[in-house]
Amino acid sequence: MIHYFEKGSNDKLMILFHGTGGDEYDLVPLAKMIDKDASILSLRGNVSEGGMFRFFRRYPNGTFDYENIDHEIKVISNFLKDTYQKYHIDELKKIGLGFSNGANMIQSIIQEENGVFDSAILLSPVYVNDKKDFIDLKNLPIYLSTSQFDSFTTVDKTLKLEAALKEAHAKLKMVWHQNGHTIPQSVLKDLIIWYQEL
Repeated sequence: MIHYFEKGSNDKLMILFHGTGGDEYDLVPLAKMIDKDASILSLRGNVSEGGMFRFFRRYPNGTFDYENIDHEIKVISNFLKDTYQKYHIDELKKIGLGFSNGANMIQSIIQEENGVFDSAILLSPVYVNDKKDFIDLKNLPIYLSTSQFDSFTTVDKTLKLEAALKEAHAKLKMVWHQNGHTIPQSVLKDLIIWYQEL
């Protein structure tokens, strides 16, 4: 996978998953605002939709291609294992941070695989697959920010995602804001406080 890597000076590795139309550099400034000393491994999605990078395919009506999601989970999981060894970063605490489609990719990974992340930050996700249960998340710390004015999802679907994560024993911090499909300053400030307690 095309990616960007930067070695940090502390014991944390932030693994970044951009939103639709972003790339491997998109979330690096955000990661540095959260933790300027962490190592960064930022991925570029393998799927192109009209020239925009994504982490998995969707159909023209907006529904998701679950077969492609399953394929990309395997590709990304294998890539991460190999890359940890390549950069000698296997022992670092791994924080998955994603926005929009990137948050959905992280959500899809933790729905069925243990041990990929030590914590997860889901910014403006949607509930990708409510037909499949989450595995036991074993108190995985998750920060989820969303808005009741997010045009890509509904409050009802987000509440169902919240319930599914709690039922899977995630240690969930759920934050609602008024700013739609964005990452407002209020969320960033709150996220930094949550992150510092990891």
